[in-house]
Amino acid sequence: VTTTKALPAMAPYFTTTLPAETLPSSIVLPEIPKAPMEKTGDLNGDGKTDIADAVSVLNIMAEGGYSEAADINGDKSVDIADFVSILNLMAEQ
Repeated sequence: VTTTKALPAMAPYFTTTLPAETLPSSIVLPEIPKAPMEKTGDLNGDGKTDIADAVSVLNIMAEGGYSEAADINGDKSVDIADFVSILNLMAEQ
């Protein structure tokens, strides 16, 4: 059984609670293969690497979260090195 922590930003979208007896005992979801991801720094998917993407990295860092897209250097951690990497990608444009 895998559990995940809900992101505080998503809380407004999950307002319905169900009694425990109405929930199924288990749910099996199929494995979805992931396409190889090119580390472009475009976290918000708007087609460019800009300050919004850098701020996204800072927000993920502040929440103590992890995003594969934000892990620019691939060290399995979102940290200041990823933020600086996005700034460098912006400078190369």
